Amino acid sequence: MLLDAPMRRATTQQQEAWRQRPADSIVSEGKAKEGPVDSEQADDADVPTLSPPTPTPEMFYGLAGEVGRAAAQGTEVNPVAAMGYFMTMVSAAIGRDVYLSVGNTFHHCRLFMVHVGRTSRGRKGDAQGAGRRIRSEINDFFAELGHHHSGGLSSREGLAGAIQDKKDEDDETGTDDKRLFVVESEFSNTLAQGKREGNTLTAALRDAWDGNDIKPLVKHSPTHCTGPHISIWANITPRELKAMLTERDVSNGFLNRFLFVWAERTGLVPIPQRMSDELVKDLAEHTLRVVRSARGKYPATQNTRRMILSADAEALYKRMYPKLCDGNAPERVATLLERAAPYTLRLAMFFAITDETQEIDVKHLRAALAWIAYCTESVTYIFATEEDQAQHRKSSKAAGELLDWLANRLNKRATRTAVISDCFKGHLRKTVLDDLLRTLAADGKVLVTEEGETGKGKRKTTIVSLPC
Repeated sequence: MLLDAPMRRATTQQQEAWRQRPADSIVSEGKAKEGPVDSEQADDADVPTLSPPTPTPEMFYGLAGEVGRAAAQGTEVNPVAAMGYFMTMVSAAIGRDVYLSVGNTFHHCRLFMVHVGRTSRGRKGDAQGAGRRIRSEINDFFAELGHHHSGGLSSREGLAGAIQDKKDEDDETGTDDKRLFVVESEFSNTLAQGKREGNTLTAALRDAWDGNDIKPLVKHSPTHCTGPHISIWANITPRELKAMLTERDVSNGFLNRFLFVWAERTGLVPIPQRMSDELVKDLAEHTLRVVRSARGKYPATQNTRRMILSADAEALYKRMYPKLCDGNAPERVATLLERAAPYTLRLAMFFAITDETQEIDVKHLRAALAWIAYCTESVTYIFATEEDQAQHRKSSKAAGELLDWLANRLNKRATRTAVISDCFKGHLRKTVLDDLLRTLAADGKVLVTEEGETGKGKRKTTIVSLPC
């Protein structure tokens, strides 16, 4: 177990080897050696038609990057999954004292992640091994890192009950420490609970991500949780995810509060290497120091330590913000990525916190953007079919043609009839054009107005124009 000792860096050959290796070499290791495996051919039905996401070295930043590299060294573990589990665990331990103000909203470093991979190749349990060993190495880890739950999620009442408020000073069932790290090994269970009539678990999880109080409306023995600080790491296969997903889950803001991480084994390693005890001890000490630095006096204090963006980081975020909000993807994919912008800031917060600073710099933001790019590729890989991609490419092409055509007109405007006949030469149906105009108008790229008087035998003329 870890004792309160000065921070020391181990110098074994094993540690130096993985620290010096580029992240992309770890990720690609074993791929060329992996041949067909007859026993797993049935599982290939889950393979999406697009290329899987490829991690970049920028993702493996700082302490969390070290953990991901160490977990992958000499094993089949995907470093992205191992790093994601560690990041989620540590984000729960940080608490609510350190925050980032975005307008009138206070963002704390809470992460919800879903590890998606096929049953035989996801290596979901193995991906958690390094993080669990680090956690177990810390003395009194409940006091240091907060509460931990791995028994699944069932209801709003159950979630609130895990970190419920004290009813009085002598109440031993309640707690002032609202930090909770949840490991949901069967995310399909959470999706199934959301389908049950009267079950409000998914609504409670939305509140938890936002940091709002969880207060089930029950008549007898109400259980309340004020100021929750919950982070979630969940596992699911792509087949289960797509089969159980409902349009309500997509559209109501539940699933876009999760970062989806596609990660499968990186090769075939019959006898994986074990991280040395010295290395685990070293990483645990570093983790504890980071958590203590970020936690401050929580739960005695909250929202007293504000994080800021450096001038260069703020300039970079402003440049990237339109792309983060663009939504230029098939509809389901775009909806699942709607929180890319706030998640970029939360991830950048995390990387700055692991550097024990309250200033988010460009390097932290770039690491966050690399993660967002990977998660974007994961969502596209999992959910976008070839038909979706083809339709999206067709719509994007038509939108570009229309905007260019309008830009070259003298008054930057035209009737809908002229758009169909002159811009698209009669090869675009009115219903397709209407859908295209709705999307462009919602994005602020065109204005759609109606002019003229309505009367017997008359109707208004639809005008399409570029914003001034």
